Amino acid sequence: MAILTIEEAEKMRAFIPSSTMFKVWDARDRGGTFITVPDRNLALWKKKYEAYNLKFNVLLPRCTEYNNLGIEYEKQGNIPFAISAYEENVKPGSYPARHAYDRLLVLYRKQKDYRNELRVCKLAVSVFKEEKYKKRLEKIKSLLKTQKQ
Repeated sequence: MAILTIEEAEKMRAFIPSSTMFKVWDARDRGGTFITVPDRNLALWKKKYEAYNLKFNVLLPRCTEYNNLGIEYEKQGNIPFAISAYEENVKPGSYPARHAYDRLLVLYRKQKDYRNELRVCKLAVSVFKEEKYKKRLEKIKSLLKTQKQ
């Protein structure tokens, strides 16, 4: 058995079953500071909480920052810097938001950089599995074929 403190439970309550939270609140009301739970359960709740925390308190703000930088650079006409900012948001492990992918596809197309457009589109297909990216992928492949001829 593992110790789950009242404070820890309150932080992770979205990932803890309500039946356990009722026990936590009951312990708190009686002046307790913890309850015991199976080790495996506590490990699972912590893992879910940490994944959520990483996604929404680290990756999402980082994604927003780079997207805003990319937008600002585009407004200034500094396309290489905009591309660089957006590229940060398509790296593996980044928050899955479409804006950077969509902007990179447009910017690479305008530059006739079909190789990078293809690369980003493949990433978008793998992350979002949406039909619009699959259709775009076929168009890019077609452009590359005609370019080789």
